[in-house]
Amino acid sequence: MLSYLIPDVVCATLHNCEYSYKPSNTYMDASESVFVITGATHGLGRACAMELAQVSGGYVVLACRNLSDASKLANTIYKDFNVKKGRVIVLEEPLNLCEETSVRKYALLLSNWLKSNSKTIKTLINNAGLGQVPFSTNSRGYEMVFATNYLGHFMLTILLLPHIHGRIINVSSGTHDPDLESPLPDPGIAYPKTESEYVVQALYGQVPFAEGMKAREMRYTRTKLFLVLFTYELARRVDGSYPLYISNDVKKAVRDLPYGDSCKLPDAKSLSAVAIDPGLLLETNMFSKIFGPIIAFILWLLIPLLRMIPYFRRWIRTMKESSHHLTKLAMFPDLGVTAGYFVDGKAVPSSEFSLSLDGLTKHAVMLWDLSIQWSMLTDKEIEAAGL
Repeated sequence: MLSYLIPDVVCATLHNCEYSYKPSNTYMDASESVFVITGATHGLGRACAMELAQVSGGYVVLACRNLSDASKLANTIYKDFNVKKGRVIVLEEPLNLCEETSVRKYALLLSNWLKSNSKTIKTLINNAGLGQVPFSTNSRGYEMVFATNYLGHFMLTILLLPHIHGRIINVSSGTHDPDLESPLPDPGIAYPKTESEYVVQALYGQVPFAEGMKAREMRYTRTKLFLVLFTYELARRVDGSYPLYISNDVKKAVRDLPYGDSCKLPDAKSLSAVAIDPGLLLETNMFSKIFGPIIAFILWLLIPLLRMIPYFRRWIRTMKESSHHLTKLAMFPDLGVTAGYFVDGKAVPSSEFSLSLDGLTKHAVMLWDLSIQWSMLTDKEIEAAGL
């Protein structure tokens, strides 16, 4: 979901929440663990950062565009939750996921910090994102939602892969699956079939709708589908894993693809990649961007009532609930799932397309290859990632 909050009221709610689970007694090395969260100053990222800092006792890296907000959050965590100073890390470099140069600079600085402190990343949480915002482009002319939600996270993951010894979590959305009957458009409508169509529709955002809200929604749902495909292709290349809930025929075809289980990193076998649907979080200001702050605030107040309606109950989650599930996935990567899609803390099937023969053997591979080109990753950087 989005990395923004309706301010003040929701922040107070988060500060006072109680946690519904405790770390396992067998999880006693958390104090040396490093958790990296993009978009950690607002929304789900903020809630997860606060919870991880408390229940893990480890190092929480706030990877954000706004260093001032990140520093304020770090001080809030120290003051309100009695977390030991130095456990929340704010590097002296902002992370602007929509810009290739910013991602590269941030990844280099974080890599140097990890090396100088003899640490590795237990979990990278790719959480930051934009919603149904008006069309705009980054400095290279790439569509902004695609560049931020997907391509920046793809690049960051590859650059940090040599330092990750646990799990990569991509925050996707149930809106990627048309079978769930989301009010947003099906991302599979007129889906790209060729590399040139991917360039036009994904990279430059020319989706099959006239410019307006439907086009904005389509660009958003497409990025959430891309994150699921990226999750599965990364897991396949790292250690040959394939997602749960695929047929035996698809499983065989995935195993026969080139570059499976090909990562040369010494700790590749310890890595896992999963995607998560945090649900519809009305406590973020996604709706403020669409309808304005007053209506968004009213929607937030109506959460208890809306959750009594079956249709909305399927989608709406509280920040507290989603933060719990994300935190648990981050802290306990050894859940027997090395490539999967999670909802409410449980591995469930992602969309039919993302688990299909065509989706896994053609589109996930094509998207991976194009993403390498679009992010301008060098041969040296790819080699360093063991890929």
